[in-house]
Amino acid sequence: MPTTADRLVALLEWGDVAEADAAISAGDGWHPVLWRGMRALMEGRFHACERAAVEALERGAGIGAQLLLVSLRRDQERLAEAENLLLAAGAGAGAGAGGSGGSGGVPALHALLLAEMGRDGAARQELDRELGRLLDGDGAVLAPGRLAGPALAAHAAAAIEAGGDEERLATLARRLRPHASDCAVEEGGVVFYGSVSYALGRLAQAQGRAREAIGRFADAVAAHQRVGAPLWLAHCQRHLAALLRTEGGDGDWDHALELLRSAATIYRRLAVDGLAAATQLVLARMEATGASPLGPDPVFRAQGDCWLVGAGAAPACLRDAPGLHDVARLLAARGKPVHVTDLLAADRGQPWLDGRARADCAARLGELAAEAAEADAGGDAVRAALARAERDSIAALAGGDGGDIFDRARRAVATRIRISLDQVERLEPAVGSHLRASIRTGTFCSYEPLEVVRWDL
Repeated sequence: MPTTADRLVALLEWGDVAEADAAISAGDGWHPVLWRGMRALMEGRFHACERAAVEALERGAGIGAQLLLVSLRRDQERLAEAENLLLAAGAGAGAGAGGSGGSGGVPALHALLLAEMGRDGAARQELDRELGRLLDGDGAVLAPGRLAGPALAAHAAAAIEAGGDEERLATLARRLRPHASDCAVEEGGVVFYGSVSYALGRLAQAQGRAREAIGRFADAVAAHQRVGAPLWLAHCQRHLAALLRTEGGDGDWDHALELLRSAATIYRRLAVDGLAAATQLVLARMEATGASPLGPDPVFRAQGDCWLVGAGAAPACLRDAPGLHDVARLLAARGKPVHVTDLLAADRGQPWLDGRARADCAARLGELAAEAAEADAGGDAVRAALARAERDSIAALAGGDGGDIFDRARRAVATRIRISLDQVERLEPAVGSHLRASIRTGTFCSYEPLEVVRWDL
């Protein structure tokens, strides 16, 4: 008789999220905790995912919770930590696959992590071993819960810069094609690995089949929008935009711009800083016209208890906020990295968020609650997921939850800059767009415009 986990995996593979959530509620023991963590990660709610994974580990979830933490660290761009966790999980994979849920994708996920860290030689060795295992057999349609390994192997093969065994990659694609309309899910339902069409698109792109890849990526974009998986959606949009820029026809350039704007917004709202910066840079280069859209001497300076910000004769007046101080500091240091602790040190001893920033966070939490409710009512799963993810991040930060001192400092600065840029963009769209494209946040923050801008500071 199928278990609740079997049913959950099947529902997730079919993209039936509502029924999957009902199955999660029907589970018992540590299973619902782990599955709620999986759903949190699907939506980009990183802190909720971490809390659930830790609780599930404490309640005996074993390798399933470890794999969820691996995927969380990968989504957070903490690849070395993800690999260390994966190696620890892989050591017990054989014993843990049954009762504790999930180990089928471990070797392929390891190959993918190695490739993403630039260790192509080790990645290729790991992938070769895994392809030998995965492609052994008669090539029958893969059983439910067995898509994770092949899908992750496809991503790993695409991520390795040099070519591989074309015959085996063609066989891998043939194995995956019957499942193109499905999603890949780890055994036991512990991790969601995105649309199989996305994996097929990456394989096709790596093998030079651009038109096929474009179609696969477009299908994957639709699938991730339907199931409410914003980070997977952004990845697909970025790959699709890259192909449309080089292989597309009339009108595809504008479509690529639209896709990149969406991807950049998702990465920014989920605080995936590296991909946000890389996507914004590509977007800025595509939109560049050679002349600054801000005109001569745009204003960004404090005046009394407000800030004058604008590119015209009548700049907007914004109420004082720590994020505006951060931006002004970065504009003054043009091109030079500033450590987040240096930005926080300017707050005269406030460790994370001062009263003004806390008030801004509280106001933003209210806006996000309304946005999530509106998106749910309108059936926009991605918009609802992003609103919940941003609420999760801001609430965790305001409550001092999670992360070491540098991680919390990084999130505090990124959050207050993001909130301030939201205010700038509403009142001065050209200035806000320029700053979005030019400011990098992370452990080190910087202002790196593509063109020379002489700010009146």
